Amino acid sequence: TRFVEFQDLFKGTFQAGDMIAFEYTASADMTVLFNGKGVKSFENGRTLFNAILRTWIGPYPPTRNFKEAILG
Repeated sequence: TRFVEFQDLFKGTFQAGDMIAFEYTASADMTVLFNGKGVKSFENGRTLFNAILRTWIGPYPPTRNFKEAILG
């Protein structure tokens, strides 16, 4: 159900320059931000966050620098 909720966040029109960010906190919540504004928070979102990262970059980051840049 979390993937469905996540997918539903991206229905609509996007413009060049729109920014989507995923913020994972030490409290294990994941927040989805659109152009800097929080649009959805997932409690205990570690599994969802990790799934998104694996889908986006694969099981292993291409380089250590890439991993450090992604995880900020």
